[in-house]
Amino acid sequence: MTSRKRWEKIYTKQNPFTLPQSVARAVRSCSRDHISENGKHMVKYMWLYISADGFHDQAQPDQCMSGEEWLSVIDEGAALGVKYVILSIGGGLKEHPEVWRMCKWAQDTHGITVGIHLYDQPVTREELAPVTELDANLTHLFIDDDLLQRMSFVQELGVPVHSGEGQDQEIVSPDCHLPEEMTCVGASGTMYTCGLVLGEDEYRLGNVFERKLQSIMTDDSLPHVVPEGVPKIKHHCNGCPPLMIKRMKNGSHS
Repeated sequence: MTSRKRWEKIYTKQNPFTLPQSVARAVRSCSRDHISENGKHMVKYMWLYISADGFHDQAQPDQCMSGEEWLSVIDEGAALGVKYVILSIGGGLKEHPEVWRMCKWAQDTHGITVGIHLYDQPVTREELAPVTELDANLTHLFIDDDLLQRMSFVQELGVPVHSGEGQDQEIVSPDCHLPEEMTCVGASGTMYTCGLVLGEDEYRLGNVFERKLQSIMTDDSLPHVVPEGVPKIKHHCNGCPPLMIKRMKNGSHS
């Protein structure tokens, strides 16, 4: 990953993370991440929040990662065993042309199944047209229910369409262990336990410019579980990769 220069551009204040810089340099010097031999820390899912919408991710638009930087994140995930990537987009696809390159890279280079999760804003037929150029066997659309009602044309694109709605409980119950096999990255590269707690400092794990995904997922001092009782008022489980992939495998469409 690119790094110190980029890091200073995004974070002009003192480094908000406690990881010593010496450790970060050692992590970055590793030639290639590898999966733990016992499989304990194998990562199956990546949840990438592309939009800096001010709700899920507090990043400003000029702090968002570039397409090349997102590709590096996907490469790291693939090295850890990721088989499924969900790209959550709430700012309209026309604002994120890098999405299509990310999808093709994940599919063509790593054989990863990609889910495009749309929330907050409906998109047009023209905006979604590039989805037909992706590998149809490795592409799925997950769309929040309120948007599906306004985007009936998606059924004509030849891509499986599913509801993007997650579990509907008002609080997490019981403890959610799904994040143990998942990494969630916000628009500026900051990582969190999962999308439900995106933007919450208590669940901030680090930043891709400072720590490798391998380092994050093998650090047992970090919160890789969302405890029972966490409210879902601010965020929801919509787009949660393990839930979405289960829906995909069950053939559950909207």
